[in-house]
Amino acid sequence: MNTVAARLVVAILSSVIGTSLAWAEPTLPTPAAGPVGARQLVQIVLALALVLALVVALGWGAQRLRLTKGTTGRHIKIIDSLALGARERLMLVDVDGERVLIGIASGRLERLHAMSAREPAGFAEALRVADAAQEQAQ
Repeated sequence: MNTVAARLVVAILSSVIGTSLAWAEPTLPTPAAGPVGARQLVQIVLALALVLALVVALGWGAQRLRLTKGTTGRHIKIIDSLALGARERLMLVDVDGERVLIGIASGRLERLHAMSAREPAGFAEALRVADAAQEQAQ
């Protein structure tokens, strides 16, 4: 009876651990694998290159989707973002029609500039807007 219980415990443990215990059951040695040929080596290298290329492509795609889509909320929208260094970043954020340029460094967040959402598109339009504002002031 003791041997039956011991074998049952060994069988349960070996199935849980996933290996057979050496003292419980003798196992036959597995034959050693032969040398790896050039064909198998080329297959391994190509498979590794394919996996690495897939990881790089998925990372690039994820980053690209995040940049073009932007992060939006009800009243806040990230217009653009520019990495200046490892921990420094500039962000242009739209907050209820006002655009705010924010500087982000390690542990700090600072408002650098604020402007209305409708800024002149180019120099000529900026000059026209400034002239019109000056004429209204006179």
